[in-house]
Amino acid sequence: MEYRFLSIKGFLITLLLLFPSLVSSQGISVNYYYQDVWNGWDGNNWVNMYHVYGNKKGYRIFKDGKQPADFFIRFWMTDYNVPSKKEIKTHYKNKQNWAYNGYVEYYICDVYPTFEDCLKELRRPLYEDDTKWFYKEKLAVVKANQIRKTGSFTPIGYKKVTKPAVIWILPYKKYPRVYNIFFDNVGFALDLGRNDEFFGKLKD
Repeated sequence: MEYRFLSIKGFLITLLLLFPSLVSSQGISVNYYYQDVWNGWDGNNWVNMYHVYGNKKGYRIFKDGKQPADFFIRFWMTDYNVPSKKEIKTHYKNKQNWAYNGYVEYYICDVYPTFEDCLKELRRPLYEDDTKWFYKEKLAVVKANQIRKTGSFTPIGYKKVTKPAVIWILPYKKYPRVYNIFFDNVGFALDLGRNDEFFGKLKD
């Protein structure tokens, strides 16, 4: 199975000569679904900040300066099979999504105990830095409220969560481009943009 990095920095021309597995990816966009609505594609906040690593079966997203193991969200499909050219053509002509089963992994904390909480407050997934800056004040409020309601408080810290997910790949002409990941009444979408060919050519 082959994996490669996809950098979102715009100045990686020099690095490309040194590291063939790195490629510029200004065309990447993300979107989040919560409260029964998609909230608009957002590419601006991700430019120069994050990397994508994986292949067409799934991806990890992690902050600039980190490693793939430090992802703050990832997803993968468990029943993906490479479709034939005829199947790809038929799905594209009929505007039919590809539907797969899989998993999504992300992080939660005491202040943001669900993925939806993260989206409502942060407008993105949680990452570890969110549990550092001004976090103690927020945690103190959560702790006081919990003790008042239940008489006790058991902290969960910065915790990774794995959930079953339904993953759609939107119809495409040649290579998978847009992934929609649904779980717990929320959703996350990744659009590879013009980088779809880069990942589409990787070996499964």
